[in-house]
Amino acid sequence: MRIIVADDMPMQIREIAEGIRAVWPDWEILTATDGQEILRMVSAQKVDIVLSDIRMPHMDGLEMMPIVRQISPETKVVFITAYPLFEYAQRALKLGATDFLLKPVDLTALYDLLSQLSRENGKGDSLRDEIRLWLERGWRELPEETRRHIGECAPAGCICAIVAPAPNPFPKPRHLAEEIGRMTGCTVIAADIHSTSEVLEYALVCAEDEWHCGNFLRMLPTAAMRHGFRAGATQFCKNLAEEGRSQWRLALAGAERAFYDSTNVAFAKGSIFGRGGVELPSRQRLIAWMSEPEGWKGELKGWLDAVGRSRPDSEELVGETLRLVRETAAMLARDDEELKAEARIGEPLRRVMFFSEFVLCTEEAVKALEKLYHRSIERADPIEMAMDYVRRHYMEPITLPDVAEMTHLSPNYFSTLFRKRTNMRFMEYVLKVRLEKASDMLANTDMYVYEIANACGYEDVRYFVRVYQKAYGITPANFRRYFRQDHGKEK
Repeated sequence: MRIIVADDMPMQIREIAEGIRAVWPDWEILTATDGQEILRMVSAQKVDIVLSDIRMPHMDGLEMMPIVRQISPETKVVFITAYPLFEYAQRALKLGATDFLLKPVDLTALYDLLSQLSRENGKGDSLRDEIRLWLERGWRELPEETRRHIGECAPAGCICAIVAPAPNPFPKPRHLAEEIGRMTGCTVIAADIHSTSEVLEYALVCAEDEWHCGNFLRMLPTAAMRHGFRAGATQFCKNLAEEGRSQWRLALAGAERAFYDSTNVAFAKGSIFGRGGVELPSRQRLIAWMSEPEGWKGELKGWLDAVGRSRPDSEELVGETLRLVRETAAMLARDDEELKAEARIGEPLRRVMFFSEFVLCTEEAVKALEKLYHRSIERADPIEMAMDYVRRHYMEPITLPDVAEMTHLSPNYFSTLFRKRTNMRFMEYVLKVRLEKASDMLANTDMYVYEIANACGYEDVRYFVRVYQKAYGITPANFRRYFRQDHGKEK
């Protein structure tokens, strides 16, 4: 991209030009002090964008505009003025100006406008796209043109991986690069590498000599604390272009180390953190923890200590833990509208930056789950729920752990409570219901015995006959015959 910055005040030109160069170091920036210089430049070479003051000596911007349109119709002109008058804007737009900005120039607004115009030209984010490709692939896998361009823009320097929760207010990559570049006096190139609805992952490339890279790395913690991100960084690399991918992986490992060490900026010490999975407690196990007074605290601490030692991928850890908390809360609330309102648990997990924050937020989430658990027990009779479930699903496989999970009780506690309330074991109750249903079918239907066995949850008819005879002292066939004789229904 070739861009002209025109103003009769050198300080204004320098501020705007340096701001653009910090974000787009590969752009060619020309400067002019009046409209006549702009016309000479546009006549001599192709210019993509003109940023021009309106009030300038010799020829002002409004006089220059129609001539530029004749010489180079594809050149986009943006006026910069200290006069926020409607007639200025109206006249400029009628003459064909693309847009106008007010002084003092808001760099954020300028960057957004330039990004839009450069995308329309098909050139805007080419370097950032190349950086993404460069850091994700091996050097030899890149197209030759990309290798040449990256080699020119970043022959040496260091790389920083920026990671932040997506819900946090956070500047766009180019704005962050411009700010850090201005603070350090370095050329900083930025690219969005892997951002999702949950996490932002940016790359900052400081393409400078060793002294400037050291200055850049010293200023990173200040920027991290100001904007709320953590970062992993690499030391100065003399052959950065060819080693970009390995340096980026080191930077990511540093960001993972920053998460677990609860520090804003960290360096990887030669090892790459794994991107493996994390073994979470099941919902049933989590509910079992809460069914015992204070039982979950020791269990949760043991799990968190194990996570801290194994250090799994932080993004996966936070995302999977949040999913577990939300699913458990939804299961506890079930169809109870009042409990659903209380089940919005775990939102702070989406904003954690460090492992220490993750520990605190997870503990708070489990405390909230414990309250919801006891509220769900208060609002529902778990034994009645279990008995009703058996009466409706007697024909299906039924296990004590599954029904205990459904009632939000641990298997041991559920079994004790059920026996205390009914004076029988849970599986004895399941057997009682099934055999009662079987007796009703034997007495009132002409179904075969094997059909009744299947309808009551028994795949093996011989096993069903043995169970029935053991319970009632008579076979199913004899029960049917005697029942019908006694009731005059023998056919």
